[in-house]
Amino acid sequence: MLDHAELQVRRAHEKSLYDGTGEDRVVEVVEKLLDAICPAILDLRPTMDELNAALGYVAKLSELDVRLMSWAFGINQIVEDLNSPLGPDATVNTVQGPFHIADAPTTDSGAPIGLIEADADILVMDGIVRDLAGQALAGVELDIWCADRNGEYSQFAPNIPDFNNRAKIRTNADGSYRIVTEMPQPYALIGECKLLLERMGRQIWRPRHVHFMIDHPGFESLITQVYFTGDDYTSNDCVIGVKDGLLTELKRVDDPKLGFDRPVLVAHYDFALQPAAKAEQAA
Repeated sequence: MLDHAELQVRRAHEKSLYDGTGEDRVVEVVEKLLDAICPAILDLRPTMDELNAALGYVAKLSELDVRLMSWAFGINQIVEDLNSPLGPDATVNTVQGPFHIADAPTTDSGAPIGLIEADADILVMDGIVRDLAGQALAGVELDIWCADRNGEYSQFAPNIPDFNNRAKIRTNADGSYRIVTEMPQPYALIGECKLLLERMGRQIWRPRHVHFMIDHPGFESLITQVYFTGDDYTSNDCVIGVKDGLLTELKRVDDPKLGFDRPVLVAHYDFALQPAAKAEQAA
């Protein structure tokens, strides 16, 4: 019967088959994965039916399924953290997620970035973007996206305008920004990723949040999400995206000066960008 000693002999023989003309990084990655996977297969002792079922399952996965699984099992988070140059004084990064669309329209800071139904909760979120010395930064680009009142993203669900709850804005002369949108709602992961997590008995929900991709010449790019204290799922986010420093308070405010004839949800969050020259020092 095959045991770990025999497996090592087989693995050594497989490694002897290289002729030295391959791409070093490809060989390194594949062999490292095989070194982990092959002993696990030996320990699990699957049947041929189980192997064929697993191969068939992988073959039917869509690109979105694969990206969601990478997200849900923490692979994206590991790679993003490994490659982040940000130091402890900058706003912390977190996962981008699979729902970003690159060519969102540019709009004015404070203009609604999506449909706002008459009975919907309105989110008014503002803040200031500064450098690490506390100096406000004008003209910073904020690429913003979030789910809608049903927990769905435009271009990933039917019957939603293409760029609903998506926009690029720039900070004002004093570094301030303002977002007006329907309050995004929690949502469950979808597709094969959702089904797999359910079979495993794992939590499948994400808390309410707003995504930001922030760029400014001379500064490190920042990809992050802002969450709200007291929300469901902030303590057990299914993709482990909630980090210290990314939570802000949400208040219901009835103030006509905000420009609405009904109470709205108000949040404030400031960002600190790291100068690009700091990248090597933070590594």
